[in-house]
Amino acid sequence: MTVTHTVEKLQPQGVEWTLNVMKTQEEFPGAALSEANTFIQHWSDVFPKGNTWVGRQYGVPSLAIRLDCVVDTNGKLQIFEVEDRPCGLGIAGQINPHFKEKLDALRREWPSFGWVKAPGRLTDDVLWLGEGVDLRDATASEGLLLVRSRPEDREFHVLEPRAISTVQNEGYKGCCTEGPIQLFSRISWVEDPEEQRGGYVKGLPQGPIVVKPIRGTRAREVKVFLNGHDPKDFPIRRTDKVSLGDMERWLRQRKVAIYQPLIRPMRLDYLPCKNVIYRLFFGFSPSAGKYLPLGGVWMASDSLIVHGTDEAISGPLVC
Repeated sequence: MTVTHTVEKLQPQGVEWTLNVMKTQEEFPGAALSEANTFIQHWSDVFPKGNTWVGRQYGVPSLAIRLDCVVDTNGKLQIFEVEDRPCGLGIAGQINPHFKEKLDALRREWPSFGWVKAPGRLTDDVLWLGEGVDLRDATASEGLLLVRSRPEDREFHVLEPRAISTVQNEGYKGCCTEGPIQLFSRISWVEDPEEQRGGYVKGLPQGPIVVKPIRGTRAREVKVFLNGHDPKDFPIRRTDKVSLGDMERWLRQRKVAIYQPLIRPMRLDYLPCKNVIYRLFFGFSPSAGKYLPLGGVWMASDSLIVHGTDEAISGPLVC
């Protein structure tokens, strides 16, 4: 029987964007899943909990998290980062019935909570949590909340004691620069008036790297510096990469950032010209006392920085 890999348009009700969806299912390899489980437990131990309800109650950063990663040709897990307060659970439930079944089962262990809208921040939470509330109504109410503000939105910080996920610490990656979960190394700008450019980059490696702010969300300000190693066997848009001068100017403003060696995206036989990553969700189980893998989605893109855009294609990922 011939298997067809058809891309369909999906417009979930209440969500402000259209999805490109393929029903072809990918299975997360068992050995890589074991690595992922171990990594997530270490990450949870060191990530700062802040003053959140979930941190005080369970000692973890969030009820739900997401691992963005690939599995290389040798079956080895390669991790981009952990999303401590991910979007995408509602859409994953629509694309992937196995994920929805596992999430629904886990939610029966969780207390009930609502979610809080933030201006300019698009989410899919209406698909799994129903209608959200604004800051004024959230402040006047009681009960637990998933707060969708950005960490710099200080007016939302008052909600942190009721939060089932991160608020001020969303997107923090500084805990992943040492020890058993070292994903990143630090890179910095050193002022030096004797240098032609007024300074220099400290910690710059020889190979291609991806540079990120220490605290960042939704792929904002992610920079790919190829350092002369322009690969020919996967798509790279002109806007995917920056020059050394671009990166120096960016670092001058921030003084310090983090980087990791460029991780090669995956290839799927049925999408041979796309860059592909896995987005694997985990949910904290109070009864088990640990995070459990739920499955999620795979995502394919023409961009080297793979994230949700109008041209990206998603499909179900099971584990």
